[in-house]
Amino acid sequence: MYTTGRGSRPAALALSTALLLALTGCSSGTDKTDDGSGVLQGLGGVARSARADMVNYVDAAEARRLSRGATDRFAFVRGPASSLLSSYSPPPWGHSLAAQQIDTAIDFQGAGHWEGKFDQSAVTTSLKSNGYTKSKKDGRETWTSSQHPHQAYEIAKNSVSYSTRSGIGLSALHPEDGKTLADIKEYRRAADCVGDAYRVDFSALRSSGPVRLSVLGQRAATAAKNTEAMCFVVKDAATAAKIAGRLRAIVAEDAPTYDGTKVTVDKSGDLSLVRAVVPDSTKQMPGRLNRTDMALWAAVDL
Repeated sequence: MYTTGRGSRPAALALSTALLLALTGCSSGTDKTDDGSGVLQGLGGVARSARADMVNYVDAAEARRLSRGATDRFAFVRGPASSLLSSYSPPPWGHSLAAQQIDTAIDFQGAGHWEGKFDQSAVTTSLKSNGYTKSKKDGRETWTSSQHPHQAYEIAKNSVSYSTRSGIGLSALHPEDGKTLADIKEYRRAADCVGDAYRVDFSALRSSGPVRLSVLGQRAATAAKNTEAMCFVVKDAATAAKIAGRLRAIVAEDAPTYDGTKVTVDKSGDLSLVRAVVPDSTKQMPGRLNRTDMALWAAVDL
């Protein structure tokens, strides 16, 4: 945890991400461009109501490719951020679904959507044996259980959607057009900032205050060339300049931890943006900015 003289706590994103990562243990697809369109596609499947939660996107297939021969080094970032995939308690489908079957995932607190290659029959059989029954809701097959009234699952050969928290239904994963996270300007700005990332961790969106949205994205052409893009969508140019100055000071003071970091400010549009691109050496673990080298988050403790 961050405990140096600059402050006693890191930004909320780092703390929240560390908790989610603890649960789970650049060519990133041919259909994506450098504008973060893969991330935006994921955000387009999540309702605006999720803006109050931390949201995680991961191209798990790409993360697995990068981590071949370096599994331990990519341990922080290679898996989806869902408690259903943790080892703390068995999921309702038992062993019929594994994290390795998930190609892309977008998760937030208590809900998520995964795409990949699943054994639909085996998963639904396991759900049935655990007391879940199938019904139709909004024209979609949904699996629910009277013993777990807050849980609901949609299972297909190529996708899984889930909701496990009171107050969040599967409707959050079937939003109306124009009412998704991708329709919120702060998320679009942040997705463009991280670009073609294989993993992105979004903080909760703030409607007021100097920092509206904080994001950390992972990019890599090869396992040896991972970079972490830390982006802050802020209210104005003065705030952006202040944060950029703090970031540069921390980079200089904590050398060589953040050597090679480039900090830039984009004042275009009605919301300014600060971006810090931090290279990881082959001895550093991708995702370290949220787990071990967290001092940069002090820059947004305004």
